Amino acid sequence: DADIFSFITSKVESRALFDEGNALGKGLDFSLDPRDTSLRVAFVYKTSPAASAGLYRGVKVSALNGKAMKEWIFGDLDAFVNALYSETAEYTFVDTNGVQTKRTLTSGNIVINTVLHSSIKNINGKKVGYLVFNSFINTSKQE
Repeated sequence: DADIFSFITSKVESRALFDEGNALGKGLDFSLDPRDTSLRVAFVYKTSPAASAGLYRGVKVSALNGKAMKEWIFGDLDAFVNALYSETAEYTFVDTNGVQTKRTLTSGNIVINTVLHSSIKNINGKKVGYLVFNSFINTSKQE
């Protein structure tokens, strides 16, 4: 049985995601930094292989499977995306302090936290709640 909104996801997979927040992946996503066109970690789910590897928002990806990002930029885009999101991939990261590390990440079962960040800001003497909300799924109610 296919999900009525997808031709590639079964009802079981769709319910696991939308009802329970369960998915398969490395638990992170990427974004291009417009300042220097580098690839950076956009977010990391709390209980994921990426979080276990110590990754966090803003970390730069300098190489993928041993190939420098500059080489990927002018190469085959399909091959790049397939490598980036493959089941297992070796990434070279540069953290926000300039420290370079290699991490091999393998997809696993993750629980999606829909609130990626929360804080309370004091603005003009008033407390203001600040949330970074990522997904509209049923588990959002508890968060």
